[in-house]
Amino acid sequence: MIFAPEPTPEEKAAKAAAELVVKSNYLNTTEEAEAFAQELNKSQLSDNTGLHQRTFDSLQLAMPDIFERAKSRELASQMHTGYYIATDFVKKQLKVPSSAKFLPYDEIYKIYYNDKDVFHYEFDVQAQNSFGVMVNSRYAVELRDMGDAFILVDLKQIK
Repeated sequence: MIFAPEPTPEEKAAKAAAELVVKSNYLNTTEEAEAFAQELNKSQLSDNTGLHQRTFDSLQLAMPDIFERAKSRELASQMHTGYYIATDFVKKQLKVPSSAKFLPYDEIYKIYYNDKDVFHYEFDVQAQNSFGVMVNSRYAVELRDMGDAFILVDLKQIK
């Protein structure tokens, strides 16, 4: 049986610091960033080499950026989810919903978000009309993010 030597306090501190830095790069929501900030504040960081304390200080200084990155990722996820919900609302307006062909999310015509938790999407759909002919149409859809659900604010065909 082979035994690995017990890590030194410096090695333990360096490993803990590295884990915190890596973790800070993968926060996808503001809730995760908040939990990370609390974890960081609760950490009993040893300062055997100064390395761990310097990492701690750097992460504390970077918290505004970490929160901004998490908020941006969260918003991108909400926008993506909202697009697919918007396409479902549009399908309900079509004569033959099963024939609908939507562009992928990253190819939609226009998307923006206002400060009132409203997402605005403009996108094209190709679907059969009542005569069975495929036609292209552009729709504008506004959805309000209620936190755990989206509600339809406005839907109109614009082309």
